[in-house]
Amino acid sequence: MSTDDKSVFDKMETSMTEVVQTVRKYHGEYFIGGLFIGLTKPSMGWALMSLFISLPTIVILKHPEWIKRFKDEKVEHTLLLMLLLASSDLYALHCLGKSFGYELPV
Repeated sequence: MSTDDKSVFDKMETSMTEVVQTVRKYHGEYFIGGLFIGLTKPSMGWALMSLFISLPTIVILKHPEWIKRFKDEKVEHTLLLMLLLASSDLYALHCLGKSFGYELPV
């Protein structure tokens, strides 16, 4: 059966399957879900953003043996990692504050 002999519904099914596979490949459902939450429930979106931004700190706290291994690293690398963790935590606090309706003065 050639492509010209296929019915319109078969062509639509093939095309839709390709679209769904592309969306799954690039995790488009996460984007759509985040957009939906952000537009309908902004406070919940900010709270979820706060959780996602604080994930590096949560991962480091779940693995305390990594902190012990920093004694063998250069001081600059350890300092850079701690600064990155602190900046992500500050932004997470900002997002959490926005979820409760607190606006920082400009």
